[in-house]
Amino acid sequence: MCIRDSSREGRWGQQRRQCGIWEEEKEEEDKKVEVKEEIVVTPEPNLFYDRAVIKTEVGTITGYGPDCAGCSGITASGHNLHESIYYNDLEFGTVRILAADKSIPFYSIFRVSNIPGMDPFLAIVLDTGGNVGYGKGTLFDLAHANEQNGVLPKTSNVTFEMLR
Repeated sequence: MCIRDSSREGRWGQQRRQCGIWEEEKEEEDKKVEVKEEIVVTPEPNLFYDRAVIKTEVGTITGYGPDCAGCSGITASGHNLHESIYYNDLEFGTVRILAADKSIPFYSIFRVSNIPGMDPFLAIVLDTGGNVGYGKGTLFDLAHANEQNGVLPKTSNVTFEMLR
């Protein structure tokens, strides 16, 4: 005869387990499971400091959004800024988007640094603009999600290192 343990929940499976029917499951139930907390470390972005710099420019940068006056949100190279202000480059990974002078080829990669309050970052030229370029006061224009939220003000003495 099987005696029911009143400390159990009283389910028929647990009662059968006490009667020796599922003895091996009872042994597994008694084992403790050790849970380890996994710590996720975000790696520093690869800024390709080991890469040769083709040329260095020091100048002014501003910001723009896809909703700027006269903008369609589609860059001169065809990228839709309404969808993303980033570009996934096969060689350099996820990079920001820049507008530049028409003399700088599309898909040129720059390491941009010396912007107060911002870490250095990689950016790709996918756009041109009427107010950016040599002799226009601003070398580059950094794409932002929209004109209202956090567009970069005109900033001087920014370093642009061409990597590709």
